[in-house]
Amino acid sequence: MRISTNLFIVILASSIFPAMIMASQFNSDELEPGTLRELVFAGTVFGYLDDQQNEFVVLPGTHVEVMVNGGNTFYTETWSDESGNFFFDADYPDSNWPFFHEAQAVVTAEGYYQQEITIDFGGWPVLIDFYLLPFETVNNFLSGYVYTLSEPDGNLIPVPGVLVEIFDGLDGGLLADFTTWGSGYFEFGSIAYEAGFIIVSADGFLPQEALLPGYSDDPIELDFILQPESDPSDYGWISGDVTASLSPDGTAYPLAGAVIGAISTWGDPIWYETSTNDLGQYELNLPASDNSWLISCTSVFGIQSTEMLIEPLTELVLDFHYNAWEYPPLPPPMNLTADLSEDESAVWLSWGPPIEWPSFCDPQYFISKNIMNDPSHDWFVIGETSEVGWEDFPESPDSLEMDICYRLTSFCEDFASAPGNISCVQNWEAPFPPAPNGLTAVHILEPEPAGSVILDWYYPIIPEPGLIPLFQVYAHLGELSGNEFIYIGETTELHYEYQFEDFVEPDPVNCFRINALVEEELTDYSNTACVYLENEPPGEFQLYGNVYTVGEVQEMIADAVIQAYDIMSGDEYETISDESGHFELLVEPGEYIITCTVDDDLLQQHHLILEEDTGLHLDFWSGEFPESHILTGIVFGLAASGDLLPLSDAELMAVQEGLFLYTTTNAGVYDISLPWSGNWSVSVQATGFEDFYQDIWLEESAEQDFILTPLEDLYPVWLFAGSNTAVPGGTVEIELTIENGEPISDIAFTLFENPQWLTFMDLTSQLDCFSSLVNDNGAGVSVWLYATEDCVLEPGIHQFATLVFQIVEFAEFGQDIALTFGDVSILDAYGNGLYIILENGIVILQLLGDVNRDGERNVLDIVHLINFILQINEPDDYQLWSGDLNGDEMLNVLDIVLLVNAILAGDGI
Repeated sequence: MRISTNLFIVILASSIFPAMIMASQFNSDELEPGTLRELVFAGTVFGYLDDQQNEFVVLPGTHVEVMVNGGNTFYTETWSDESGNFFFDADYPDSNWPFFHEAQAVVTAEGYYQQEITIDFGGWPVLIDFYLLPFETVNNFLSGYVYTLSEPDGNLIPVPGVLVEIFDGLDGGLLADFTTWGSGYFEFGSIAYEAGFIIVSADGFLPQEALLPGYSDDPIELDFILQPESDPSDYGWISGDVTASLSPDGTAYPLAGAVIGAISTWGDPIWYETSTNDLGQYELNLPASDNSWLISCTSVFGIQSTEMLIEPLTELVLDFHYNAWEYPPLPPPMNLTADLSEDESAVWLSWGPPIEWPSFCDPQYFISKNIMNDPSHDWFVIGETSEVGWEDFPESPDSLEMDICYRLTSFCEDFASAPGNISCVQNWEAPFPPAPNGLTAVHILEPEPAGSVILDWYYPIIPEPGLIPLFQVYAHLGELSGNEFIYIGETTELHYEYQFEDFVEPDPVNCFRINALVEEELTDYSNTACVYLENEPPGEFQLYGNVYTVGEVQEMIADAVIQAYDIMSGDEYETISDESGHFELLVEPGEYIITCTVDDDLLQQHHLILEEDTGLHLDFWSGEFPESHILTGIVFGLAASGDLLPLSDAELMAVQEGLFLYTTTNAGVYDISLPWSGNWSVSVQATGFEDFYQDIWLEESAEQDFILTPLEDLYPVWLFAGSNTAVPGGTVEIELTIENGEPISDIAFTLFENPQWLTFMDLTSQLDCFSSLVNDNGAGVSVWLYATEDCVLEPGIHQFATLVFQIVEFAEFGQDIALTFGDVSILDAYGNGLYIILENGIVILQLLGDVNRDGERNVLDIVHLINFILQINEPDDYQLWSGDLNGDEMLNVLDIVLLVNAILAGDGI
């Protein structure tokens, strides 16, 4: 099993589809749902005539597909007949059709735009006619030819039947596809405005990829010359290990999930890619050439690269090693929040784990505190934890006389991250009515001549009837309004569009702000948002946004430092926010770590790909949003058996208007706090599964499950580590259990401990025909059990081994020792890796009868037990457990008798 962290890659583009769906849907209710009917889904496919758009022709040979699981899984297909008619009956492809209620119908015809529609199969039959729009063959936006070179004269030969696909960016979804005609010709209409990437592929040829420019005033012609695939004997390969050290004298850890890429340095660039396994190992096959390949390794710590010549049928060893302290710092914890309890006696802190964390180390956290209105008071550490929550008790529990602020750093061994965001508990009351906040301004090119500005914002209260705010919009339009903001309109929505319609050339910089009128009371102004209309140099990328505080009162942050670090080239770009909190940064297209700091405190950090000159709106903020909408649910993986398995460590990201919010699943469950309602673009990624994208409209808090499609067949195996209680200086046994649905021939894993208080003593295996190898490296014990005869571990639930550990004398009594699986690999009878679900264990250091937690049973424990029985003192949960010697779930005189006998006998109970 591979355990790694995927990088989130974000490419933003417009979303205007030149497609028209005209469909009439009829669900027959004459028969009861579930009754077998001959006709399930039928209709006719029409196409518009090119010269008369108000007339139609029937389209024979149209491809009609039915897709399930949100349009991600093929179910069945058919083609329309000579009259354009198509139908599906209840016996094809199986009699269970359809066992789902919703599916996607995808209709494709040569020369026409593909059309998709969601269908409810709750009742049969479903009757739908489709009307397809033709490609704009005269004024098509993107067209070209696909050729190959003849041997030996090198003439261009058209290649028919080539699949040409256009995508919404490098990691976006498929927008449209086209199969080349006999002349090798392909074309796309205005839907190609949205495309950022094109892939051309055909059997027997190497695929080709290219970036697209997006919006253009003139049609684009783009030809491809395909290269035949090489003979396998013309290939060589590279292999090696990828490791990292956190300190000059530290251990070299294997890096799982590091991406190894190779790009040709001659002709059209060709890209090959793989990633390291749990042991940090990789292997990559490459075509041999007299020219060198550029080999790169990309990990959480940075990128390394080198050039190599690949020779036929030859293996070359290429290792990569990272000295972590020489690369950008580890990512900080995310989204720290501080909430005051109702009685004001405690502050509850919660946060999210850092993204892109090294797979070989679980993050630890330092919690720091500061009384912010005392400038001489430095930050000081108040605690350390491996959890994602903390409870602090202020010195003045009745009321907060000053603001108390918190921040976190994450660390792995001695290597620490920069601080995360700051979250404060404030001592002032929020003004009423509050000011609007989160104002954003986006310039679009329509309508002509100068386009318009789209304004969106957030209002921090839910109005009661009669308290609906009226938002007044003001603009600073350069010379048009002098040096003042002028009133330009009002609305009750959280949205406003301002059109540059009275003049041809607006000022290069235009700024906006709003306030709210509630019950004839006027609020303060919101933050100021600006648009910059000057054209940027071609080939450069514009990164822009705002830096602000959020909370009951919103303020823009000036002089915030925004830095963009190019991972591939090592180039760094930097700017600061102006007085209105706005910033702009011109960078070359590439992959970046983007950070924002205020007074050396990190607000947020993002890992993004900036593609060409599409522009990216990215905001940074400090504080807490006054209202949150919780999106929660479960991320499942679809196994080969058809079962849905919850996926741990799946990564989710929600994006809206410059905000990028992250979370990670725990046993498949996730929740992410979104500051306002509206449309959010959500992406989900998990190792071994296809990435998933979905736009979600959120009114209030909601539940949304996601089902990910595996990249290959997955066979689930459950691996359990048992838990036990023990005492410092004693021994403890940990039982290992496996639940497998496939025969197993090989089990390998490392059981890590935290804190490192265990010393391996013995392994007892219940697998008779398996041999075992054990290695204790100090941080954990590595176990390998493998079949030595012609045997396997048959499917079932098996307690297959027991580990025995010695606990060190100086272990802290009452402290838990976490047992965590890592580097896990389980193989089936054919040596194939299986999909694994892990359940970790724990060793609890406690002693029955040791009521006062001093590590032994003595007369002091009797005194404590008597005080509890007489209700002089109240026991906590541990004392209730330790004092209940007879297990009747109560403390009484029988427990005292058993404790006295145990002390006198000097043995166990």
